Amino acid sequence: MNYVGDSIVSEDFNFGAGAVVVNHFNEMKRDIDLVIEGKVVKTGVRKFGAIIGDHARIGANAVLDPVSVLQPGQIVGRLEHFTNQVN
Repeated sequence: MNYVGDSIVSEDFNFGAGAVVVNHFNEMKRDIDLVIEGKVVKTGVRKFGAIIGDHARIGANAVLDPVSVLQPGQIVGRLEHFTNQVN
């Protein structure tokens, strides 16, 4: 059982059992932004999951916050909480 909502995924990524990509901040009432290579990018949306690069690995039961960006080959360990949000 996994959830990957409103995300951009690329080639050959692995998504472990129970891992979740959260796509919405319940406490936020405005559009969300993301950060790519240190630059803030306006999304214009209120729901945005993640951008997951080629060959990235997401461990079992890991949680990625909204607007997470995983670089190619990046690993998120099992049970890890990953965030790189600016909001």
